Amino acid sequence: MNFNKELTDTFWNNTKENSKKSWNGSICVEWNSKKDKSGYGSFYYEGKSYRTHRLSWMMRFGEIPVGMFICHHCDNPSCVNVEHLFLGTPKENTADKFSKNRGNLPQGEEHWKSKLTKKDVLKIRKLYKNKKYKQVELSEMFGVTQAQISYIVNDIFWKESGD
Repeated sequence: MNFNKELTDTFWNNTKENSKKSWNGSICVEWNSKKDKSGYGSFYYEGKSYRTHRLSWMMRFGEIPVGMFICHHCDNPSCVNVEHLFLGTPKENTADKFSKNRGNLPQGEEHWKSKLTKKDVLKIRKLYKNKKYKQVELSEMFGVTQAQISYIVNDIFWKESGD
């Protein structure tokens, strides 16, 4: 992609420093125009839409290698400050996301699909441990699959609900 002066001027004229957000002592430079629902800046050029943090990276370093991500040290999706961006594999991007606690789903009762409470889990474990019921019977009693019961009694799911 050819980044001529008109393109780069248009790009940077749509940014603004945000002194409330920073990383490593450096202020975030945020995209101040169109953004997607996740907060990433969006810029149209030659009939194609680009995420602005990727364009910012490309203006400084050139083409992004195929299969690579441009990640944010600052965790600010609208930031285009190249000092806050780094090149990463999909695996590194996911690891970065989880290390910053941005990818963790709610667990146990807090999960929106949960059919069980902590009290239910403790009861399931007790009934199974006392050999009063088989897994399939417990699954019918509590309205979940036998596989779910197996995960619970084998401490694969609901680990935080120890008895």
